[in-house]
Amino acid sequence: MPAHVVKSPNQTIAGQSVYDVWDKRIETMGSGSDFTAFQDFAGIPSIDMGFGGDPKSAVYHYHSNYDSFDWMKKFGDPTFEYHATIAKVWALVAAKLIETPVLQLNATDYAIGLQKYVDAVKQKAHDAAPSKDLGEFWQTLDEAVSHFQFTSTLHDATASDLTIQYSNIGDIPWWQPWKKVQLYLAIRAINTKYKYLERKFLFPDGLDGRSWFKHVVFAPGKWTGYSGATFPGIVEAIEEGNEESVRRWVGIVSKAISSAADWLEK
Repeated sequence: MPAHVVKSPNQTIAGQSVYDVWDKRIETMGSGSDFTAFQDFAGIPSIDMGFGGDPKSAVYHYHSNYDSFDWMKKFGDPTFEYHATIAKVWALVAAKLIETPVLQLNATDYAIGLQKYVDAVKQKAHDAAPSKDLGEFWQTLDEAVSHFQFTSTLHDATASDLTIQYSNIGDIPWWQPWKKVQLYLAIRAINTKYKYLERKFLFPDGLDGRSWFKHVVFAPGKWTGYSGATFPGIVEAIEEGNEESVRRWVGIVSKAISSAADWLEK
C-alpha cells in the first residue's frame, strides 16, 4: 500500500509513515471537487485524497480572496512538505494501477459497502415510521445486494488467480504461445469488468429534481452542501415522507445493483 512506504511530514514518532498517522476512515465523496462529474455523472471510479487541518490549524478562507498561494505559504503548508507527500502517495497509486497487469480494484469491498448502506437506509426508514412493518418492502434490494456479494467474491477470486498466473507466465513453454494469449485475454476481460462496473449504477433519468446526478449509490446530499449521501433517491424520498417514491427508488436501485451483479457474472 502506497501510504505504508511514504513518510509522514508530521514525525511525532521517528520513521512513521502516512499510513501510521491515517485514521483509516474512507468516507463517501459528495461534491466540491473535480471528481463530481466523473463519479456522479459518468460513473467512472474516483478517489479523493488529501490532508486536513486540526482545531489548532489556521482558518482556511475557502473560496475567498484569502484562499491563495500566499495563505498556503504563510499558514497552510509553509514548507510544502504535505504537498510533496500527497504527490508521492498519488504517484504510487497511479503506478500501482498502471504497472500491475490486473487492476488493483476490489468489487467485494463495494459489496460490503452496499450492505452497510442498505442497513443505514433501513434504519432511516424505521426511524421515520417506527410503527410500520417494512419487512417485505426491502426484499428486492436485499436480494440484489446478496447477488452482488456473491458475484463480486467470485470476480475478485478470479482476478487474484489471474494475478498469480501472470506472475508465473515465464513457466509457460515457448511452444505453447497461445496459452499466453489466453491469459492476456482473460486479464483484459477481468479488467474491463472492473473499469465499467461503476457505470452499472447510473440511472439515465437521474435523481428526482437533480437529473444531472445519475449515480444511484452516491451523490452529494440534497441539503448538506458537499457532504456525500448514499442511496440518495431512497433517502430523499424517506425524508419527504413519500412512500410511493420510496418504493420506486428501491426498485430503481435494486435493478441497478442486479445489473452490476450480472455484469460481473458474464
